Amino acid sequence: MMNARRVDEQKVILAAAESLIAVGCSVSVFEDQMVILSDSTDPIQIDRAFCESGESGFRVKRVIDGVEQEGLVEFVSAFGIEGTADDNLQVHHTLQIVNELAAQLGLQRNVPVCESCGHEDHPDKYGSLCPVCGSEPT
Repeated sequence: MMNARRVDEQKVILAAAESLIAVGCSVSVFEDQMVILSDSTDPIQIDRAFCESGESGFRVKRVIDGVEQEGLVEFVSAFGIEGTADDNLQVHHTLQIVNELAAQLGLQRNVPVCESCGHEDHPDKYGSLCPVCGSEPT
């Protein structure tokens, strides 16, 4: 049985996969350099592979104006679960809905937190090193 957080995370990943597929994307999931899932348009398979990989995101392909674009979609940030993507994919509008869902489910926070030591850093310092342990806050 899945714990409540995993259920909520699954909702976000499934929503992201469905939204990305709806705008013409296919998704590949890697663990390090090993391919777990290649060019899938099946949200259930994407979620399973993503969960199995333990990675923070997956690789996405999309054709824009006849040119195949490839990039990363990530789900982990100093603010919790937040979907972000490489600019060339042009899916930020798609991920906005996913991020709203993550916020509704309580998977986002207003203050970035260092994943290494748990120190809450001030939002205007996002991207800076943690003042406690010196790690990146993401």
